[in-house]
Amino acid sequence: MNEGITGYLIDTYTYSWLGIDEHQVEGFIVNWGTQPAYNVVLTLTWELGAEQEHTATISIGILLGHEFDRISETYYFEGQGNLYYDVTWT
Repeated sequence: MNEGITGYLIDTYTYSWLGIDEHQVEGFIVNWGTQPAYNVVLTLTWELGAEQEHTATISIGILLGHEFDRISETYYFEGQGNLYYDVTWT
């Protein structure tokens, strides 16, 4: 049985006065179950205020039982906000 997938992600925000802001997302996700999780997708959402948000997805693929995957991605968009994530799989 697959008990679930959870993770821990941090967004390091770098303001750019003359360019586009940088968001470095780092962390990991863990499959706590004993069975593989297929088609694992991590959806990132930054709430930027004033009903604005930015979303991005990371396709992980297969995450075996009791396996973890390190996340390290950089995104470029204007604004700083709170990062939330959702993990889906089949």
